[in-house]
Amino acid sequence: MSYKVELLNNKPIYVATMKTTIPEFSTAVTKRAVRTLEIELNRKGIHLTKPNYNFVVAYHDDSKIEVIDVEIVVAVDKIGQDTELIKFIELPEDQQIIRVTANVFEDVHIGLAEWMHDNDFEADGILRTVIHDGDAFIYDCPIKPSED
Repeated sequence: MSYKVELLNNKPIYVATMKTTIPEFSTAVTKRAVRTLEIELNRKGIHLTKPNYNFVVAYHDDSKIEVIDVEIVVAVDKIGQDTELIKFIELPEDQQIIRVTANVFEDVHIGLAEWMHDNDFEADGILRTVIHDGDAFIYDCPIKPSED
């Protein structure tokens, strides 16, 4: 087992989101979806933040075997006008987030579970797959203190 868990310094950020369906869950496919979103945002005069913070959230549906419903989320420099395809929101500062980085996918869930157990926290939202260059598996997880 090889993983690293860190508590992120969270601050409010603006994001643009786009829901879509992809044929497979791969880095290449999600990067193409981010690029499509970025092109559309650039036409509206909205740019991705530097450094980038892009992630994807998958919505599993057992009735769909061949495709995956996902939401692509990219941090942007300002809020734009919502369209049918793109929505803009502000992610709040008050939500705590941990990041787990692992060399093997299975270690992501082990790292999350062990850290939450050891620190008396629980998940408080959907797991985010961070889109990045590199081979590591990087996931962000919103958390809250455990109630028991």
